[in-house]
Amino acid sequence: MLLAPCPVRFQIVADVFISYARPDREKIEILASALQQQGFSVWWDRQVSGGDNFSTEIERELELAASVIVAWSDSGSKSNWVKDEASVGAKAGKLIAVSIDGTDPPLGYRQFHCLDLSQWPGNPKDAEVAEVVRAIKAKIAGESIPVAAPGSPMGGRSPAISRKMTGVIISVVVLVVALGFMAIRGKGESIQHPAATENAPVPPQVLVDDKSIAVLPFASMSSSEEDQFLADGLSEELLNVLAQINDLKVVSRTSSFAFRDSELGVQQIGETLNVAHVLEGSVRRSGDRLRITAQLINVDDGYHLWSDTYDRDSDDVLAIQDDIARRVSKALQSALVSDDDVPLFDVGTGNGQAYRLYLEGRALLNRRGLDVAKAISRFEEAIALDPEYARAYAGLSSAHLVSSNYLRTPTSIARKRAESNAHKAIELNPALSEPVAVLAMSEIEQNNWEAGVDLFDRALALDPGDVVALQWSAEALMYLGYIDLALARMKSALAIEPESAILNLVTGNACVLVGDLDAGFEYYELARQYGMAHAVLNQGLIELQRGEVQSAARDFARNMYAMQFLAEEEVEPMTEFLKSIISGEKSVDGSIEAFPALAADDDFRAVMYLYAGEVRSALQMIEIDVDKDKDTFFKVWSDIVPGIRQDPYFLTFAQNTGLLEYWQAHGWPDKCQPLEEGGFECI
Repeated sequence: MLLAPCPVRFQIVADVFISYARPDREKIEILASALQQQGFSVWWDRQVSGGDNFSTEIERELELAASVIVAWSDSGSKSNWVKDEASVGAKAGKLIAVSIDGTDPPLGYRQFHCLDLSQWPGNPKDAEVAEVVRAIKAKIAGESIPVAAPGSPMGGRSPAISRKMTGVIISVVVLVVALGFMAIRGKGESIQHPAATENAPVPPQVLVDDKSIAVLPFASMSSSEEDQFLADGLSEELLNVLAQINDLKVVSRTSSFAFRDSELGVQQIGETLNVAHVLEGSVRRSGDRLRITAQLINVDDGYHLWSDTYDRDSDDVLAIQDDIARRVSKALQSALVSDDDVPLFDVGTGNGQAYRLYLEGRALLNRRGLDVAKAISRFEEAIALDPEYARAYAGLSSAHLVSSNYLRTPTSIARKRAESNAHKAIELNPALSEPVAVLAMSEIEQNNWEAGVDLFDRALALDPGDVVALQWSAEALMYLGYIDLALARMKSALAIEPESAILNLVTGNACVLVGDLDAGFEYYELARQYGMAHAVLNQGLIELQRGEVQSAARDFARNMYAMQFLAEEEVEPMTEFLKSIISGEKSVDGSIEAFPALAADDDFRAVMYLYAGEVRSALQMIEIDVDKDKDTFFKVWSDIVPGIRQDPYFLTFAQNTGLLEYWQAHGWPDKCQPLEEGGFECI
């Protein structure tokens, strides 16, 4: 895949220089982002480039940086470049060694203390990052880092890192990246163990920190999905506030929520997560009354250190959350960051019912489809209870923006409503990222790439972990052709909200664009499991792309009927239609009129052109984008049709949509490169 170099517009003296091997680029993006969120300026060569100027720039940054992180790995330990940079850092007394895959440093570098990041899931707040942060601060202050004990594996890993998770790893660990668009715009740089020997020491027993805890998802004791939304929101807020306690180690949401509906006992879960304590609970709502139970359990003996049952009005949910967090902190003898009379939870409102409605709206919005209408209703109800609730206005702006896709709201009306509510949210709380991301996506949908990218930069600067900003900026990256960065951005979002249907769907889209159909299919399956029923159609398109036309066409048509896009009597004709256009027996225009509603849908029509191999018609339909929702724009980077980007009209498409101008100013997309004689070529 062709990677576009990013033009460098200015230089800074970085706190951190990162040395790494090329195959580890995605992991380094995660690490760089985490360090930037801790306030450090970071330099690393984001793109593959060559030439004397590039080498000179590396040497200059390496010399000027206050600290040098060397990322050892299977690839890194074999790289002469990495070894050379490690030597420079060591000689200058500013080397910080880390292992990102468990590989020991190569011979000659094992006398330096090496931090183990091989099990780090990517959360900037995790203990692993804290160790790196301490090392960087020590280097900046001119202090030394202890060297390893002779003969110790990994050059002596830090105590915090030795407390790694044991047992079966039960979830797919996703990566966290919260980079702005600087990576594509060039806005600056703020960027198997060796065989054991007879004399090798016996590995120390894995320790469990006494002040470690996992917050399991609270169980909903009813079949009401609204109660499940509340239970999840309660669990997440408790996890977030406990994670802010300096001396308390809290397992990430990704790991703890993987035990939802698990048949394992609390002690087994705690042992698997390598924590000393587990917080679990349940939620039951009856009318306006709320019963929440919570118990803090000692993993070692199963003893309840604390438990309580709260029978309150549903409006008291915020007070209940606050009390649980304080009681847990007291039981573990950890110091909270807030006094007793200062609320721990900043959820943007003091109205418990408005907060509950907001949680419901957010969960419904994540599922998309017709649930977008329900989400709009919940956000509006929350605003009616608290007219100053900025986050509810932000959620409402997002819901209106996508209503043109899922509710067939005229695009001009949907965009006007979205922008109005976004501006209101910003007026009430200028620190919110989501409404800025809404304004950014509105610009992107109109091919205003510069304005949209600038707004996404602003949104992610406000909150690098805002999943709406991460998702939509990733979609914009896909439109622009920067697929690798888009996929990394989506993995970042999934690390924060792994059970979000829309995040899994968009990640599936990115996987398809890089040619990983199996991974795309699996992400679509997760989206379907988390409530996005129509993700089954995306799976059907993958089956068609794989060439399993006979069975795939039939299944796709049946699912179209199940999703109410077809009448029952249209299932067989749709099956034949798909088979005939893919085989080339019929053209799309010559047969799609048998399905009037679908024939009028520009997105469906564009996809059918692609599967029929009618490249010119597909590009023109995507370019026109009748409903102006960008729904199929990313498909120009797919390989449904071999040669789509080699068609002469692709140049016209890139010119008419403003892509070419953007690439010329900010770097070429992954699948294209400039030609010496002018123009460009794509694969």
